Amino acid sequence: RLLGRMRSFIARRVRENARSLDPQSPRDFIDAFLIQMEKEKDDPNSEFTMENLELTTLNLFFAGTETVSSTLRFGLLFLMKHPHVEGGTPDPIPGPQTQ
Repeated sequence: RLLGRMRSFIARRVRENARSLDPQSPRDFIDAFLIQMEKEKDDPNSEFTMENLELTTLNLFFAGTETVSSTLRFGLLFLMKHPHVEGGTPDPIPGPQTQ
């Protein structure tokens, strides 16, 4: 169910990008993929398809989500094992802004 909602969200985002696409100024991965899709539209063997765009974008989203959650999990476990580290923020580095 969640996967279906995510695919719907990405499909909407792809449509929004396609409507406002400027091939001379790609804004993100979706724009770059859409531009390449247009270049290869007559190639029946092209991997640049709408389905691949949606699935690749979904993979990138979940890959980023996994990275963030793993980093947070590590940080929390580290603080649980070493509570003395939580002492606060370090003193600022001396410089013209701190004098």
